[in-house]
This record gives sequence, C-alpha cells and structure tokens, in this order.
Amino acid sequence: MNQFSDEQLFKLFQEGDNKSFDKLIIKYQDKLITFIYMIVGDIDLAEDLAQETYVKVITKKNTYNETGAKFSTWMYTIAKNAAFTELRKKTRRKTDAFSDIKKEKYDRPGRPIDIADTSQSPEKKIMTDLLRKDIQISLSKLKEDFRIIIILRDIQELSYDDISIILGVPIGTVKSRINRAREKLLELLKEKGIV
Repeated sequence: MNQFSDEQLFKLFQEGDNKSFDKLIIKYQDKLITFIYMIVGDIDLAEDLAQETYVKVITKKNTYNETGAKFSTWMYTIAKNAAFTELRKKTRRKTDAFSDIKKEKYDRPGRPIDIADTSQSPEKKIMTDLLRKDIQISLSKLKEDFRIIIILRDIQELSYDDISIILGVPIGTVKSRINRAREKLLELLKEKGIV
C-alpha cells in the first residue's frame, strides 16, 4: 500500500482527486478543531471555523505550492487567521449593550485540554478534570502571542520551523516566545496552587 505525504495528497486533490482531500480532512479534523478551540475557547465556534478553514483551503487550492511550505503549515496558517479574525469580532461585540451580552448562548461549555486519564479511580478522574479546567483557564489568561505559541508547540506539537511560518516570525523569536509563554503559564498555575 502506497503511503502518500500530505503534500502528495493535496497535489492529487489539486488535480481533481477529491478522495485525497477527504483523507487529509480525516487526518487533521480533530487536531484542527482542538487548535482552533484553544484559541477561541468555544467548541461550537471551533467546529464552525474548522469548516471555514476547509472551505478556504478548497477555494485557494490553486494558490498552494508545496515548495513554499508544508500542507499542514499552510492549513494551520489559514485556521489561525480565521480564529484571530473571529476573536477580533468577539472583542467588538463585547462593546455592545449589556442586554445583548445577556442573550449570548452559554448552554454548551467548551471542551478543556485533553489530558490522558490513566486511572480508574473516581477521585483521580475528578482531580484530572479539575486540573484540565485550571490549565484551560490559565491558558486563556495568557496574552494572545503567548497562548498561540503554547498551543502550536506544546499542544499541537509543531516544529519551530512550522511555527515560524505560521506566525510569520523568525525561529529565534519563536524559541524566546515559547520560553516566556511557558514561564508565564507556570506563574499562573503556581498562583492557583497547581504546581
């Protein structure tokens, strides 16, 4: 069985093979939704923005050139831009009247960061859920630059090169931001008494 790279699959899609794109969606769907969720903090919105990302990937398929960047890097850049655009819209909406704010939907809480549950004990499960929620809250308190770099490196496990391309900053900046972001997150977790 031939194993195609992401770039080869996308090239096949550019040439008209829609099943190749389906394989890419299956491979990246959960990762992409998690990535966007970690930025926007709303699972329903993350799912919508993932769909919007796929639509943009399809409509811009002829602009992608595998010599410029890996497929995943290109797609994550599109997703990041969609998420940040939505955050800017949310910020503008927060300035609306208080009555409009009260009408927002809070019926479905977002999913927190996934931390593997290695125990069967109910006490441990509760502690893991609390830890997950505390990490999510602390992460949401980070500046946007720090939050996105933690998400890309520590949650999505992308390389420094990929992060550099997605954020449009030099690798040295990526490394220093990762260090500062981790320090800041650690401070927030210490304040909560988690570490």
